[in-house]
Amino acid sequence: MHGYRGLFLLSAVVVANLTPLRLQAQTCQAAVQDLDFGVYSSFASAPTEADARITVRCDGAAPVPVAITIDSGRYSAGFVPRLMRHAHLEDQIGYLLFSDASMTTIWGDGTRGSVSVVKQVPPGALAEIPVYGRIPPGQDIGVGHYADRLTVHLDW
Repeated sequence: MHGYRGLFLLSAVVVANLTPLRLQAQTCQAAVQDLDFGVYSSFASAPTEADARITVRCDGAAPVPVAITIDSGRYSAGFVPRLMRHAHLEDQIGYLLFSDASMTTIWGDGTRGSVSVVKQVPPGALAEIPVYGRIPPGQDIGVGHYADRLTVHLDW
């Protein structure tokens, strides 16, 4: 099994491009799109939702099963919820990451009620894996920019 770690930022500023790995006869590379929630209002009754993509490409002679995990982030001890932190204050806002569009399956590392996602990547093809995010409503926070830094780990 081979692996790679890359950064996944919950911010509109940086896109993390992971450099290719060349291990044995198999090469995989990934690009991680930032998950941008846009504007959050503490007064909204509905959650704020967004999605992003992790794009994986593997070269080789056969399809490759790639297991993708996402850590709990810089400010969280677990996956429910993860926390984003204000750029200058101590304020934090809770959010969730899901592996499914119905937003019922928490994406993590396969522990503490979370799952890792396994995607079969055909040789030479791009596989786009969606990540779904939600900020629950009613969180009383200060105005400003909030971000978290996550590590995306690929194993194949």
